[in-house]
Amino acid sequence: MKEYHSITLRLAALTAAGVRPALAQGPQYSAARASRQMDLCRLSHWSKALRCVAEWRTRARSRNELMNLSDRTLLDIGVSRYEADLEASKPFWMA
Repeated sequence: MKEYHSITLRLAALTAAGVRPALAQGPQYSAARASRQMDLCRLSHWSKALRCVAEWRTRARSRNELMNLSDRTLLDIGVSRYEADLEASKPFWMA
C-alpha cells in the first residue's frame, strides 16, 4: 500500500505541473515514467534559473562596458552620455 501511495503522490505532482504521464503500460511502468518526468521537470526549473543568472551576468557586463566607452564612441553609436549613464545605473536584474 505504501508503494501505491508514493505513486499516487508522484502522479498528483505531475498532474499539478501540467505533465500527463502515460498510464496504459501498467503501474510499474507508469511509476518509472512518472519519476523520469518529475526529474525532467526539476531539471527544467534549474535550467531556467541558470539561464536567468547568465542573462543577469550579461547585462551587468554590458552595462559596465557601456560606462567605459568614450564620448566619441557613444556618439558613433548614437547614444548620449546621459543615456549611457542612465542605462548603466540600472541594477542587473532590470531589463
